[in-house]
Amino acid sequence: MELDAPDLAWLPATMTADARVTRGRPRPAPVRGAVTLGRPVVQPLTEELAAGDPPLRAFLAEQGGAWRFHLVHLGCSFLPEPGARFAQAWLTVRLARADGVPEPVPIAWSLDPLRSERPVEQTTTVKIGAKAVLEAGVEVSTTGSRTEVFLTAYGLQEDTCTWEFTRTAREEIRGGQRLALVARTPGRALAVGEVELRATLVRRRLGVLPYRVALDGGEPLTFRLSGES
Repeated sequence: MELDAPDLAWLPATMTADARVTRGRPRPAPVRGAVTLGRPVVQPLTEELAAGDPPLRAFLAEQGGAWRFHLVHLGCSFLPEPGARFAQAWLTVRLARADGVPEPVPIAWSLDPLRSERPVEQTTTVKIGAKAVLEAGVEVSTTGSRTEVFLTAYGLQEDTCTWEFTRTAREEIRGGQRLALVARTPGRALAVGEVELRATLVRRRLGVLPYRVALDGGEPLTFRLSGES
């Protein structure tokens, strides 16, 4: 099944140097305008939505009331100031049940991309396979004796997942990045997700420092995964 990727609302954010690293010396001023976060968009994967894809619809029907699946669109954008560059960045999503019941937990059933040697292109569609698995939108070259990986995903099938961006000799961490996950949630339980961004910024005079990112309003960036069909 192929779905249109929705436009994301881009939210301004501020970077603050990690206090654990700056302990004992003056903390650098917050950095504004270098990153933005896309507000997550959630699309429940239902039998009705998959009506034109019999294998996917059959898979969703087999799950009955045990599991529900949700496509979550995510994004982040990097624009370092002149003379600065991002060395690494990590976008993390934590999933949890809203009712406090410990088991079973919601998990990142599928992630896209899983691995890439170059920045993620701004695709207009998302493809979902027969078992609610995201089909890779980015192909990774395996030629050559040495491969530098720009983007790697961790936490597949776990309640916390992370995309790690790494500056390479060929690619800077710059511009917008679109990401997606399929979350599997238990039964009719309401689940929530929280998005966190951290980054390592290289700046003249200050060197390499890790930063935490917060929305300018101070509120956490969250989304809800409804248990209702």
